[in-house]
Amino acid sequence: MRYSSEKEKLLKTIRNSLIEKDSIVYSDIDTSSEIYYRINDDPVMVFAENATDYGARFFYSKSIEDMQNKVVSLVDYRGWTNIYSTDKSLEVLLANKGLITNNHSEVELGIINLSRISSDSNIVFFKDFDHSLFSNLPPIVFFIANTSDIRPGLSMEEYDETDSLPTLNMIDSMNLLNEELKELYFFIIENMN
Repeated sequence: MRYSSEKEKLLKTIRNSLIEKDSIVYSDIDTSSEIYYRINDDPVMVFAENATDYGARFFYSKSIEDMQNKVVSLVDYRGWTNIYSTDKSLEVLLANKGLITNNHSEVELGIINLSRISSDSNIVFFKDFDHSLFSNLPPIVFFIANTSDIRPGLSMEEYDETDSLPTLNMIDSMNLLNEELKELYFFIIENMN
């Protein structure tokens, strides 16, 4: 008996709401607008969009191990053999496969760690540990950076000059791709800083 009285109450409520229609509470909803806000100010997103617009390839990695796996997989897939790397952990992995070379005239792939990236101007900053490599870049370059290294509006003057590492270099990566390189890849590692 109780079940039927609960059922009756529910049906009565539904019937009354169908008979006595109220005005629509949210009558001014713009159904043509986007549901979510666009993220226009995230430097990583801005840089990724700019880089891919110019023809560079962009890889996002959750960790250093994830980045290493992606690099090694791509190197294996493409069959690159003469590689120079400024990333020491990758250098060890690739050396174990016999892919690292010290002869800069034979290098077909250069792997370079970046110090900073300007997200809006596509300028990359790196330390040149071996000046001979960067006098003539290889046709294919992998740039590796952390998400915390990507910032809007960086210039040479704004860069932290307290760094005691060797010469700091600045390159417009998209001009480099258009004028000198065959392929350019960015491997960005999430580091939450």
